[in-house]
Amino acid sequence: MINRFENEQCSELVNFFSNRVLIPIPKSSPKQANVLWPSRIICDQLNENGHGLEVIEGVIRTEAVRKSAFSSASNRPTVAEHMVTLACTLDLLSNPKITLVDDVLTQGNTSVACAEIIRKTLPAADVRIFSVIRSQGFIPEIDKIVDPSCGTVKYFESGKVFRQP
Repeated sequence: MINRFENEQCSELVNFFSNRVLIPIPKSSPKQANVLWPSRIICDQLNENGHGLEVIEGVIRTEAVRKSAFSSASNRPTVAEHMVTLACTLDLLSNPKITLVDDVLTQGNTSVACAEIIRKTLPAADVRIFSVIRSQGFIPEIDKIVDPSCGTVKYFESGKVFRQP
């Protein structure tokens, strides 16, 4: 269970969710009954603890893509591949402040694709991405296990995604 954010490092996260709709990032396959959806569970826990206005399943997966966790870095689905398998259901959303929520952020392709799909439907949307875990690539030694940070994920016309940190 996620408790309210108490330490100074996490105080910035409170504002990250303030007055925003939480949208779980879909899994690599369409939603199925009785199948664990970590991003939805995280959204629900955040909301139950007073973060975010509400949880909406605003981006859905219409067909399966390769699972990033089982693919090499060069063979993960691209933003373009994700986008043709996603649909936005937010056309009547009254609050365009959105935080996409994921369990693990690696390269950011899925997150960027979800943000792009939302922006096509709601061009004025203010979309942020939150992830409980972020990969750190091939860093030889990790200094901290708990290391909250804010950064950027950029999507280039070439189709490449750059995440910092």
